[in-house]
Amino acid sequence: MNRITCRIAALAVLAAFAGGLVPGLRTAPSVAAGEAIVTFDPNSIDGLGTLADDGSGYFKCRRGCAAKAHEAFKTCRAGGGDGKACADAARAAMDACMSTDCANVKPPCRLGCAEAAGKAFRACVDGGGEPKDCASQARESLKACVAQCPPPPWACRVECQKTGAEAYRTCRDGGGDRKACAAEAEAAAKACVEANCNG
Repeated sequence: MNRITCRIAALAVLAAFAGGLVPGLRTAPSVAAGEAIVTFDPNSIDGLGTLADDGSGYFKCRRGCAAKAHEAFKTCRAGGGDGKACADAARAAMDACMSTDCANVKPPCRLGCAEAAGKAFRACVDGGGEPKDCASQARESLKACVAQCPPPPWACRVECQKTGAEAYRTCRDGGGDRKACAAEAEAAAKACVEANCNG
């Protein structure tokens, strides 16, 4: 497996890890096949917009770096560069921006774990390890890291939605009509959020 193929595999693994742990995370393919820049739309799922306003500014910073990387790619292509060279230039611009502009900005715990797992995978493959074995090791380190993270901000509200749904089912099973049970479920979910989710 050559270095380019290893890079592509590493990006795919990182995207898979992070995408399963952080709602709203997605990979946006560039013009060059196989290359991707990780971006995040904090408003892609209702209620998750606060993730970008948690004081870290991480996602805002990363979006800014992705924009710089995109500009680097366009400038390279306009200057006659080929797809691979320009994708490399975009990646270099992204890395440089993240290491300077975002150096002191910490990502949410789970995303940090995903990024660390991706780096571990790349280091393992670059060191001569089999991609399959490296992916397995990275996955285990990811699980161990995530187990130490606090629950994400939206987890409490998700649990309260389940409380509301259970209240609705109980009400309906007891003979309540849909409108009354829906109101009861909404009240139960709201009370749960107020009591357990810091408002």
